[in-house]
Amino acid sequence: MASDTKMVRIKLSILIPAAILLVLLVAIIILSQPGDKGRISLDSFFTTGNITLENNNASSIFSVYLAETIPQQLQGYMNQSSIGDCGNRKDCIGMLFLFGNVSQQCFWMANTEIPLEQSWIAQNGIVTYAYEAQAYSTKNVCANGTMVLETLPGRIAIGDTVKLNS
Repeated sequence: MASDTKMVRIKLSILIPAAILLVLLVAIIILSQPGDKGRISLDSFFTTGNITLENNNASSIFSVYLAETIPQQLQGYMNQSSIGDCGNRKDCIGMLFLFGNVSQQCFWMANTEIPLEQSWIAQNGIVTYAYEAQAYSTKNVCANGTMVLETLPGRIAIGDTVKLNS
């Protein structure tokens, strides 16, 4: 009996991660389809928040879309032709991906119609790495951070500070 229980546990320890991986793969395939099929309403799929951006001894508050869940993070700006307006706000600067802990985060631009500045943000809010990603690029770009901010190019620089306002 004990060996049967052990075999069930071993099978489950293999099957559960495999099932999760399969679901994520299917989601990526579905969300990465070109055209209107993959286009979503940013305002209905993402919540919005405010960030404080400090650079050049100036401080400004901007609105952002928040990518907090895995489906939101997989979707990002895929199949979008603009960064959106964060629910009709004129101060919308882009999308903030929230990961919660410091880890390597990789981004690519497959099916993303606009070039984006991707900025990796450390736990203390300092931008530690920035990359100007080209539309439709399949290049994987990775760096460590607790957050990544995607904006139009030229808005953020290494050393700037980004804080999510509560």
